[in-house]
Amino acid sequence: MYSSRILSARIRLGLEIVTEYRIMASNYGQASSPPSYQDDKLDHLLKVIEKLMDRYESIEKTLEKKCDVSEVAELGKRTRQLEERFWSLDKELEAKFNSVENRSH
Repeated sequence: MYSSRILSARIRLGLEIVTEYRIMASNYGQASSPPSYQDDKLDHLLKVIEKLMDRYESIEKTLEKKCDVSEVAELGKRTRQLEERFWSLDKELEAKFNSVENRSH
């Protein structure tokens, strides 16, 4: 899976390519003719991509404010360590309990 920055860069590159295509098409005289169905579709596609990029960037900014991935990873690591410690203490306690129980019989 791509990181958010790589994905953002790829989408921007795609937008730049489509924009360059439009410029090249207009240089060949296609822009002087009435807009075709293909041009309308391309314009619509550009608008949709731009809206998606804006939405993506706003979501990314919101997520950056929420929590850092490294903090989550560190919390996960600490949680696993606590669980391991709990299980080892539980095993020790069970062994001591069994020892006391065996002595009383």
